[in-house]
Amino acid sequence: MSAIATVENINKVNKEVLSEMLALQQSVSSFKWIIVVPLVGDALGFGYRAVDEMRQPDQPLVANSLGQKAGFKTVGEVVTSPTSEGGLEMDWNEWERSVRAFIYRRNFSIHHDNKDEIIGEYTDITESLGHEPKDSIEYHKVKSDLIRHTRARKEQEHTEELRLVRQKLDSVSKENVSLRETEASLKLRIEEHAKELEDARSAMHQISVDYRNELANAVHAAELETSERLSATYTKRIEEQQGLILGLEKRLEDALEELSSRDSENRATIVHYESKFEAQRQDYENRLDVQKRAYSELEQSLAQSKELISGLHATAQQSEVKISELERENKILASRPSIGPDQSGEIEGFKQTIQSQTVEISELKVEVGELTQTVNAKTNEIAQLNEKVDLQATEIEEKSLLVDRFKAWARQERLKANKSVAEEKSRRVAFEAHSKKQIARVMTAHRKNSQITAKLDKTLIETKKDLSTSHKQRGVLMVITALSVAVACVSLLM
Repeated sequence: MSAIATVENINKVNKEVLSEMLALQQSVSSFKWIIVVPLVGDALGFGYRAVDEMRQPDQPLVANSLGQKAGFKTVGEVVTSPTSEGGLEMDWNEWERSVRAFIYRRNFSIHHDNKDEIIGEYTDITESLGHEPKDSIEYHKVKSDLIRHTRARKEQEHTEELRLVRQKLDSVSKENVSLRETEASLKLRIEEHAKELEDARSAMHQISVDYRNELANAVHAAELETSERLSATYTKRIEEQQGLILGLEKRLEDALEELSSRDSENRATIVHYESKFEAQRQDYENRLDVQKRAYSELEQSLAQSKELISGLHATAQQSEVKISELERENKILASRPSIGPDQSGEIEGFKQTIQSQTVEISELKVEVGELTQTVNAKTNEIAQLNEKVDLQATEIEEKSLLVDRFKAWARQERLKANKSVAEEKSRRVAFEAHSKKQIARVMTAHRKNSQITAKLDKTLIETKKDLSTSHKQRGVLMVITALSVAVACVSLLM
C-alpha cells in the first residue's frame, strides 16, 4: 500500500507540474513581454523580479523551481525547448532582449513598453555618458538632453536642406519659364495656322456655294457658253484653293519641324545636365575619397601622438619618483648629527641631481602640453573633415534627386509635345480627306451636268430636223427647251 501511495503522489505531482507548464505556455503566447518575463522568472525560481542570471543560457535552475520539476536543468533549456517537450519554445535572442528591457524599465523608471526603444535609449545614453547611468534621474536627464540636441541638429539640417532645395528649384523654375514661353509661342503660331486653314475651308465652301448658284442661274438661262465659262472659273478657283491648302500644309509642316527641333534641343539640354550632374557627383566622390584618406592619416598621426604623450608621461613619473627618492636620501643625510666633507659633497651632488631632474621634468611637461595641443588641433580637424564629408554626401543625394525630377519633367513635356504633333497631323489628314471628298462631289455633279447638257443638245437638234417651222412646231420646241432646262436644274440639285 505504501508503494502504491507513493506512485499516486508522484503522478499527482507530475500532473500538477504539467498543468502549470501548459498554463505558462499559454501565457507566453497570449500576454505581452512585460508580463511574460516575471512569469517565466518565477518558473525559473528567480521570483517575479527579473535578474541578469535569466539572460545566461547555461545558468542552473533554482532548486524546486517549476522548470526543475519539469525535468530541465538550465535557463536555456526551459526557454528554447519545444512545447511538445514541455518547454516554452521561445527565441533565445528575443528572450534575452526582453529580460534586458525589463531590467532597464524597472531600474530607470521607464513608463512605455516598447522593447526596442528602451534598449536603444539605454544604449544611446550609455554611449553619451561613457558609463552606465547611476539612477533614473541621471538617465532621464541625459535622455532629455539627447532629445533636445537631436531635435536642434535635425532642425538645422532641415533648414539647410530646404535652402539648397529652394535654390535648385528657383534655377529649374527659371528654365521652365523659358521653355514654357517657347512652347506658348509655338502653340500660338500653330493656332494662327489652324485659323488660316479654317478660313481657307470657309472660303472653299463659299466658293462651292457661289458656283452652285452661278451654275443654277446658267441652267435657268439655258446658255451653254455661260455654263462652260463658269466651269472654267470654278476649276481655276479650285486650283487656287488647292495651292492655298498646299501652302498651309507646308507652313504647318514647318511649324511641326520647329516643334520637333525644340524637342531635340530639350533632349540635348537634359543630356547636358545629366552629364554635368554626373561629373559633379564623380568630383564629389573623388573629393570624398581624398578626405577619407586625409582622415585616416590624421587618425594614425593622432594615435602616434597619443603613444608619444603616454611615453613622456611615464618618463616624467619615473623622474618624479627618482627625485622623491633623492630628496628622501638628502633629508636622511641632513638629519645626521655630524656631516663630514665627503657627506657634504654627496649632499651637494644630490641637490644638483634633484635640480637637473626638476628641469628635465619641467621640459617634459612643456613638451607634453605642446603635444596635447597638437592632438586637440588634429581632433578638431578630424571633426571638421567629418562635417565636410556628411555635407558633401547630402549634396550628392540632393543632386541625384534634382536630376530625377528634371528627367520626369522633361519626359512629361516630351509626351505633351508628341501629343500635340499627333493631334495636328490627325486634323490635317481629316481636312485633306474632307477637301478631297468635297472636290470629288463637285466634279461629279459637273460631269453629270455636262452629260445632260450634251444629251439635250442632241435631242434638240434631232427635234428641229423632224418638225416644221410652223408656230405649232416653234411652241413644241419652246416646251422641249423648258423641259431640258428643268431637267438640268433637277440634276444639279441632285
